[in-house]
Amino acid sequence: GRVARIGADVGTEAQDAEQVRRTAVAALRDLLRTIAAAGPTVLAIDDFQWGDRDSTVLLEELLAAPDPPGLVLVVAFRSEEVDTQPFLARFVKWARAGGARDIAISPLSPDESRALASRFLGVADAAADAIAGESGGSPFLIELLARRAAAVSRDAGVQPVSVSAAEMIASRVADLPADAGALLETLAVAARPIPALVARDAAQLRDERPVAGALEAEHLLRAGAVAGELEVYHDRIREAVVARLSPARLVAIHRCLA
Repeated sequence: GRVARIGADVGTEAQDAEQVRRTAVAALRDLLRTIAAAGPTVLAIDDFQWGDRDSTVLLEELLAAPDPPGLVLVVAFRSEEVDTQPFLARFVKWARAGGARDIAISPLSPDESRALASRFLGVADAAADAIAGESGGSPFLIELLARRAAAVSRDAGVQPVSVSAAEMIASRVADLPADAGALLETLAVAARPIPALVARDAAQLRDERPVAGALEAEHLLRAGAVAGELEVYHDRIREAVVARLSPARLVAIHRCLA
């Protein structure tokens, strides 16, 4: 109700799937062109490694000549997935052929990691050095490790101590209620975003929403790029959760997902 109607009336006559698709792409292209004409426009897509071939084809068609929308397209993805995802390799080849610019986002340097850990801890000491090394340069893990170390030190009444990522995650997961643990384990085994209702049924929950909300507040899961999907917040969390599962539990979760 807030976007002005654009484009031609597509009518109500029967159309085959390809006609419907072409009409939808043309309408989205016109919408982007209209928005871009009103001012500088950036179309940002995160976690594109979770896309598919249709995603790549859609972007190619939206930005194809002649007269593409005048916008900046920013697509973020894990570079290591280019070799394992054919659609991603196709997208990278297409983007580079069109003059796209690659911007590699590297992990924080040891000095940057140490400075960030010290900021969270409030002190620059051996704990900050240990957290910087354990985090692998991930700001997300630096924050979690520093907060965990500070909490442990408060309980023990000593200077902040370092905790490994695996220990920190294992401790947080062990403290979860049974239903939250089941949902997190299910998503970790799935290893990619899945529909919330699928996760609910596989985890054998009556209602996944309050459980997912609690896990999201703890930065253990997040909504997927597609509406209605859930995924583990970070791969290090996913790997740590899966590593602590017994073979029998792992098989049981795979069976429930199937």
